[in-house]
Amino acid sequence: MQQLTTYLQCLILDNNNIIDMIDNFISEFSITNSWNAEKWSRLMEDVKNMTDGDSRKRSMRKLRAIVFAANKFILNKGNYVTHQGLVNMPIFQSYDKIYKQPITVNHIRRIEAETIFGVLNMDCIDAGKMLQEEGYHPAVLNMACEDGPGGGVIGGCYGQEESLFRRSNLYVYLYPYSPHALECNLQSKHPQYPLNGNFDGIYVRDAVIFREAENKGYELLQNPFNMSFISVPAIREPILNDGMLNKRDIIIAKDKIRTILRLGLINSHDALVLGAWGCGIFHNPPRDIARLFKEVFLEEEFFNKYKKVVFAILDDSISLSRKKDDGNLLPFKELFDK
Repeated sequence: MQQLTTYLQCLILDNNNIIDMIDNFISEFSITNSWNAEKWSRLMEDVKNMTDGDSRKRSMRKLRAIVFAANKFILNKGNYVTHQGLVNMPIFQSYDKIYKQPITVNHIRRIEAETIFGVLNMDCIDAGKMLQEEGYHPAVLNMACEDGPGGGVIGGCYGQEESLFRRSNLYVYLYPYSPHALECNLQSKHPQYPLNGNFDGIYVRDAVIFREAENKGYELLQNPFNMSFISVPAIREPILNDGMLNKRDIIIAKDKIRTILRLGLINSHDALVLGAWGCGIFHNPPRDIARLFKEVFLEEEFFNKYKKVVFAILDDSISLSRKKDDGNLLPFKELFDK
């Protein structure tokens, strides 16, 4: 019994030490334009090994929250420091627009070849960068929260939109459409969130990507680059019939998919980076979502309009456990990776 008590005391001390180190990291990097990706990664690895579930969850959120908090300081300053020196935030001819009504792209001509489809187990920004290097002009789907921009990024939540906010200045373009504009000294724009209509979405051209992905500690990039985004939320918590979308939600989902494709085409993009849209915390069935994307791409309005479309899907233990070991990647591979 005494050995068990001693063991538990050591675990508590270890947890407390990790929490103290996180707090020290936050104090060091919350109001500076530098970053220690290696130290952040070590702390995250230590946190993942914490035995107390509540402490682990809180600590992971604190570590992720500091990334976004540091971003706001960096963007206000206009530069940051890497191991190689000072990097000024680039200025692109950026543009953003909110859509609340259906548009048509029937006038846009088809390409001469067939659309190339692919499914990759990789981060969506990294997939977008890959397409740029291949000579395409891609837009990346932001699987947005319908209530407001960024989802739970301020609180350090894990998710695709949150990751985009931690790696880029996307919030600068989406916050003006919400009450967050005033908090960040941004000018409000109208109409505003929520994005709860079938044809609601926001297009952002040339946001700045200036951090690596989480698996690289959100390291600050020596060479930041531009990326365009289409923000359209999926249906949240759809009512399923035998694990499948009901007829009403199929109609809504298809309209939303059409909105994604239209916003890309109307803004002159020839490639898209999509994902397992709504198949995470929104609990949409991945096989249905993959099938609906396939059906919409075959419609007259969209058939062979894009040169290349990639589904960038990161499968992990959570997605695999939720989907009976099929995960989110396999259903899309079965339809698009042929």
